[in-house]
Amino acid sequence: MKGFDARKRSVVALAIILVAATVYYFFVAQGSPSMRFSKEDGMFAFFGPKNTSAQFTFDDLTRLELYDGENPDWGEAVDGGEVLGGNRWGTWRSESLGEYRAFVSTRIHACIIAGDGEKTAIFNTSNRETTRSLYEQMVAFKNGELN
Repeated sequence: MKGFDARKRSVVALAIILVAATVYYFFVAQGSPSMRFSKEDGMFAFFGPKNTSAQFTFDDLTRLELYDGENPDWGEAVDGGEVLGGNRWGTWRSESLGEYRAFVSTRIHACIIAGDGEKTAIFNTSNRETTRSLYEQMVAFKNGELN
């Protein structure tokens, strides 16, 4: 009977390891969205889980808006998902926002909407204040107020 208990513990331990590895892969290893800005090229780009990306040049922007309200209509995933903590990635569609690429945390209600006529992306930073500040800096840069 001792061998059976040891084997049972080994199976339980293996199951716990497999569950932990799966949770890590789906919720942690997929990564959080990141943003890259190039002053010299006048562009900004986003990179998210599962090779999701979007790139914009300031000269081609047709839409640059700040949404700062409660309960935005994030819509439904077309080709994307949500990882741990409400971080959305991929392509989403809503009635109020249209179709967009998400690089956004739904915990933070403020977000920036950028579009160039071909694609739209919605993104935010770690909190409302820094999202607002980033938006103001992006508008100033687009208007040539920042060098």
